[in-house]
Amino acid sequence: MKKLSVVLLFICFVVTSGIQANAAKGDTLVHEVHKKYGEFLIFDNSDVNDSERERVLVTYTIKDDKLTKPKIKTHQAKYQKMAKDKKTHNKLWKQFANMIPKKNRQEITQFQVFTDGHDELLAYVLPLNYSISNWALAVDYKDSIANKNMYYSTLVHEYGHILMYKQKQWNRMFSPFCSNYVSLGKCSNKNSRANQFYEEFWAGVLAKDWKTMRIDGEVDYEFYDLYEADFVTFYAMTDPDEDFAETFEYFLFTKEPTKTKKGKYKNLADAKLGFFFEDPQMLKLREKMLKNLLKHY
Repeated sequence: MKKLSVVLLFICFVVTSGIQANAAKGDTLVHEVHKKYGEFLIFDNSDVNDSERERVLVTYTIKDDKLTKPKIKTHQAKYQKMAKDKKTHNKLWKQFANMIPKKNRQEITQFQVFTDGHDELLAYVLPLNYSISNWALAVDYKDSIANKNMYYSTLVHEYGHILMYKQKQWNRMFSPFCSNYVSLGKCSNKNSRANQFYEEFWAGVLAKDWKTMRIDGEVDYEFYDLYEADFVTFYAMTDPDEDFAETFEYFLFTKEPTKTKKGKYKNLADAKLGFFFEDPQMLKLREKMLKNLLKHY
């Protein structure tokens, strides 16, 4: 037993050291990105007041990593020029495609360009089939063009949703007896990132308070006051899905949080970041995405 314990301790030390090394390498890249291109997480709203009903202008099918089969979705004259502006659409798609490694985004099979005016809704992803194997990425061209850094950070957030819904981590059919995290009518697998994230950071008292402290479907400030230190942003309080995506966004653009002398994170928000920093696959993905951003910005 002693030999086994020693071996296990040695293995744990090697793995942990490797994780720290990868995190440090990524942290260096984060510093380079911020030094070269500026802030990616904090933005002011634009001064343009042109809010309107959301309108999809054009959709594309993604084939061989290229935009194909454009379908104009609006007949309004003022949008025809942008709806047919393939050069801008390709640029917006490439900013996403160049940052996210191809093998990590096979689920994205459709690209949409929409607008609801400046600010408001920046981008979103939505499943195109019940099995959640195919997804569309939709971007607001006004916001995307107005602030490049905000566009990149938004793309990272939206990719966080795709990451959460990787098909192998979910059961194809919803079971009414599912005891794991449920979303989009699907039951997550026990060992999926979605379920682990929910069980570690939401299950229990927080989830109960989240359900009761809501006004018109949104969390109220009483919930915010109670749990401010548990989330990276106010928007992350929306639901577990948004919390996962927001935390992934901060994981990419911030340095690894420090722990106390007892080896614990100072708050739950840092622990959520640690959820990603302690995952070797996520560290590798972070490093690739940051390198790609530096190369293709």
